[in-house]
Amino acid sequence: SAVGRRWPTNLLRDGRCSLTVVDGGSWLGLRGTVRPITDGAEALADISAMARRYDPTGGDAAIATFSTQQRISFRLAPERIHAEIGES
Repeated sequence: SAVGRRWPTNLLRDGRCSLTVVDGGSWLGLRGTVRPITDGAEALADISAMARRYDPTGGDAAIATFSTQQRISFRLAPERIHAEIGES
């Protein structure tokens, strides 16, 4: 994300985080804490990889914009994992 946005500011203040992935009747939940990645090159690499993945034809334009911004990424260190795997 861009430094200064609300959600990264909130995570810097309180690093507790949860993530849930749902696929049909199955789900996976992670709870833990995040550590910030403030190294500009690493944070830019993260957002660039996402831009290429989700917009393979137009991601380069977004990456050019991202490279002019101060970026921050986060790594989640899971402390609890919960899952419910349904029948396929």
